[in-house]
Amino acid sequence: MLSTDSPSRFSGFPLFNPQKVQQQQQQQQREEEEEKRRKQKEQQIKDQDGATLLPPQKKKKKTIRQAVGVIITDSKTNRVLMLTSRKREGALVLPRGERNEDSQETSEEAALRIIYEEAGIRVIHQSPKHLGTYCEANKRGKTIAHHWMYEIRDAKLIQTTPPTKTITNSEGQQVVQKHRDVVWVPYGEALNATLDRSMSHLALQNSSFA
Repeated sequence: MLSTDSPSRFSGFPLFNPQKVQQQQQQQQREEEEEKRRKQKEQQIKDQDGATLLPPQKKKKKTIRQAVGVIITDSKTNRVLMLTSRKREGALVLPRGERNEDSQETSEEAALRIIYEEAGIRVIHQSPKHLGTYCEANKRGKTIAHHWMYEIRDAKLIQTTPPTKTITNSEGQQVVQKHRDVVWVPYGEALNATLDRSMSHLALQNSSFA
């Protein structure tokens, strides 16, 4: 006759535990319900005309735009490099552009790239100095952009021809984007030219000329 005083003798056999079985059943039920809900979401819904309607898609969350601007200064002449505006005839702007998030480009790398693409200028043996990062918010106070502003002072510059860009115009046609003119202006004139460009104006006020 086997004794029931030594459970270790039966260690090779599962012992019946009602509470554990109930937990397993509840877990299995939850998994079945989750699977059912998943299939319901994947199932395409057909309207009365037999057209296939896809389940509503969630809106993609808008990412915060990463803009980069550069101030190139010459302390000997007290002048700032500016470019003619493509949108406003007669206006001058600082070299600005967007950071390439797809290639994991840094803001400093973007600054040097933008100078070349917008002005055709290569900077020799000098890294841009970070002046500050300014936040831009919408009317509701939500941040929509970060503006990374840099200064390159008294650097050795090589003037080249900017790379040719092809853009799509308002009529949907592919056209070659016009090159901008490079203009060196006194610091005070640069301040006046950026009065309606708050981020550029603020960066100039924090530059080495201030």
